[in-house]
Amino acid sequence: MSDLIEKVLLLQELLIARATDTYEKGSSEAFMQLRQELLTFKNFYEYIPFFIKDTRTLDEFEARIKWDFESYAERENYIYSEFKEFFNVLESLDVPPLDQVVQLKIAELSSDYIHQI
Repeated sequence: MSDLIEKVLLLQELLIARATDTYEKGSSEAFMQLRQELLTFKNFYEYIPFFIKDTRTLDEFEARIKWDFESYAERENYIYSEFKEFFNVLESLDVPPLDQVVQLKIAELSSDYIHQI
């Protein structure tokens, strides 16, 4: 899951760079690749920010965000806020394997079993 978190973070940073005019050459291709990959995760579709689903290129995104928000700070804050819930969901699922084993074992314990010990 941490690999997916890193990809979503990269996508967010690409969008912020474009919205604040600090993007680098080649970022359009990276955006399209990350966007396409992200949209294949149907379990998370509802958490993907609308502008990811709705805009297919960074040029489209840039036109939309600059129309909606005048300042760099407004654009950046908007992007962060739109990704917040998505990151919260991904991070809640990013549990280390040992923690998962312990949680499963604890769930298997019943109060009757504990009283027997």
